[in-house]
Amino acid sequence: MQQQIKYKRIIFLFALLASTTLFCLSTPAETTDSPNDLTITLGEIAGTVQMLKPAVGLFEDVNAAQLVAEGEQVLTHADGFASLAYSTGAVIRMGPLSLLTVNTAINGDTGLLTSLNLETGEIWAVAEHGTVEVTTANGVISATRAFLNIWVVQETKAVIVTCLAGICQVANQSGAVQLTSGQSAAIADAVSPPTTGKMSAQDISRWLQFNPEATQQIPILTMTVSVPQSSPTPAATNTSTPCPYPGGWTVIVVLPGETIASLAEKYGVSASQMARGNCLDIFSTPQAGISFYIPPPLVEPTATAENCGPPQDWIIHTVKSGETLETLSVAYRVKIADLQYANCMGESTVLVSGQAIYLPAVVSPVPTPSGTPQT
Repeated sequence: MQQQIKYKRIIFLFALLASTTLFCLSTPAETTDSPNDLTITLGEIAGTVQMLKPAVGLFEDVNAAQLVAEGEQVLTHADGFASLAYSTGAVIRMGPLSLLTVNTAINGDTGLLTSLNLETGEIWAVAEHGTVEVTTANGVISATRAFLNIWVVQETKAVIVTCLAGICQVANQSGAVQLTSGQSAAIADAVSPPTTGKMSAQDISRWLQFNPEATQQIPILTMTVSVPQSSPTPAATNTSTPCPYPGGWTVIVVLPGETIASLAEKYGVSASQMARGNCLDIFSTPQAGISFYIPPPLVEPTATAENCGPPQDWIIHTVKSGETLETLSVAYRVKIADLQYANCMGESTVLVSGQAIYLPAVVSPVPTPSGTPQT
């Protein structure tokens, strides 16, 4: 009898050990993000998109999804759009005329910290895990488990930020401000303190236009986005129809006291044209601090400048479809005026596909920001 009990105990112990082993094998190991395991894939490519690998030294066209490594740069032209998909789940989308550099990634208190340098243009960061940090010429913007939009104006380097959801921070030499869902901020320069406000209907429209994930966040903002009281028929509040980007237009930051009428007069178009370009009612008043589209200046070509011509080390480049003086000035980090002088264009900005023009032989590298995390 005692021997039978002994055998039963032994059988029970073996069964317990076997079930414990199976449980341990079937339970997935807890994983943590590691910079060494991080992959970044360039995708959602539309229009003209180029990438610069430091070893090559020149921008090359990208037509299919490919991996992006630390130190490499991505450039979208006037018709271009692309995204960077991180293996951590974060997504960075690039609007037209944007140039960014992929920097280092390190493990931080809130998970993996991914770092970018945005030289010009617009990006949207959807980071539901970890933190995204973006360095610009005038400040550093970060988002932890948030939806963040950043627009760097090429001409002035002013920075416009919207925080659709989560916690975002905008900082420069004058201090830092924290944004929550539905708030916006603007940085005029590196020494002026950031100003804050609320997202406009136009801001929300742009989120919907480029980011399908935004549809989950819009209902939360219903009570946070204010409608200008002066607009009797506020067409701009209809976020179901995204505001299309007016081709060739650029962006400014609206100053206090500016109206659609005053901006239209300043930039030489009718008030109705200015309102339509920004998906606004002609009677509405744009909020100070928001991004606002303006048409390109009407410049007639002038006589060829005297004594013009390229520097000795410049080379001939054949203009591709979609390339403009603006995109080439961004890609080669040279002023538009210098391109015009080197190619004896006077004040003309017209380029034709197939045209031969002079450009610098090598793209200048982007300086590494002093605050960039190092591995």
